[in-house]
Amino acid sequence: MKKIKIILCFIAAFALTYFLHSCSTPADYCEEIIKDCGKLEVSVGKLASQISSKDYEKVRKIYDENLEEVNSVLQHLEKIGEYKGENYLQTAAIDYAKTYKEIYENEFSVAIEIVNKEKKSYEDGEKVAFMLDDVIKKSKVAKDNLMENISRFVKEYDLNVVE
Repeated sequence: MKKIKIILCFIAAFALTYFLHSCSTPADYCEEIIKDCGKLEVSVGKLASQISSKDYEKVRKIYDENLEEVNSVLQHLEKIGEYKGENYLQTAAIDYAKTYKEIYENEFSVAIEIVNKEKKSYEDGEKVAFMLDDVIKKSKVAKDNLMENISRFVKEYDLNVVE
């Protein structure tokens, strides 16, 4: 009997959580996703503005904090769930966050190490420039996909867009 009560409590908690989330408005859902994705844009700008700094420890600290932020946003987006049976906006946001995670773990990580070298070669400079170009291209593809899905969601739920 005790096991049944525990199981029923878990089911009730799950149903309540699902019901409360599914009752949010489409505007709230969309705004939450946009807010999370906006955090990633800010973090990239913060790191990009400091990446060529001579203060390696400062750059590394910003990198570590930003990567933690990316992981936090990604976890939140994965937990946010779908909206009324539709997950295309959530999927686009997760893809967007995963793109930034890959950029941090690959291009930015290598660029920071190159910039930190005592003696940098011309090739090092070219490598960083090419990596940053790749970052721009990858982030643009991910952002375009996200924006396309936000537009679709906004149209589907007849939301007013306020800038």
